[in-house]
Amino acid sequence: MTSRLNQDLRETKAWSYGASSGFSATARAMPFQLSAPVQSDRTGDSIAAIRALLQAYRGAAPPTQEEIDRARAGIIRSLPGDFETGGALLGSLERNLALGRPDDHVATLPARLAAIPAAAVAAAPVPAPDQLVWVVVGDRASVLPQLQKLGLPIEERPATGPMPAAPPGAAAPGRAPRQ
Repeated sequence: MTSRLNQDLRETKAWSYGASSGFSATARAMPFQLSAPVQSDRTGDSIAAIRALLQAYRGAAPPTQEEIDRARAGIIRSLPGDFETGGALLGSLERNLALGRPDDHVATLPARLAAIPAAAVAAAPVPAPDQLVWVVVGDRASVLPQLQKLGLPIEERPATGPMPAAPPGAAAPGRAPRQ
């Protein structure tokens, strides 16, 4: 909620209900993912703003101590969620196994996070805006001219069409049938 990205697109510009970014922990790579559902008429402006934020983060405006402290606190406060349900616990155990984490990973994480100096956080690799693949979904007539103004390479993919309606009494895709 308090990230630069969300503050800019949601709180300052009011173009989004929420935006987030981060690295997905996987065994061999950590892909950077950014999600920012925005108003169609602000798609191009939003991409330009995101690109500027990333560039500033990488250079002129690295993370502040306050931002680092807030991020650490958020990670630590979210840890109990790994144990709220049986499914959450299983998911936590599976992630730890897949990533080769020790059994005491959660117990030792707060101290390990506290030991990371701000300079190391600022020096961590964050993708440059031109290294990202932008996937934009929206009304072609509205969005395409905005994207063309950005000068980014554009590859269009047609929509596959609307999902077929479920027959009467049948479950909609991804939902349980009504009793």
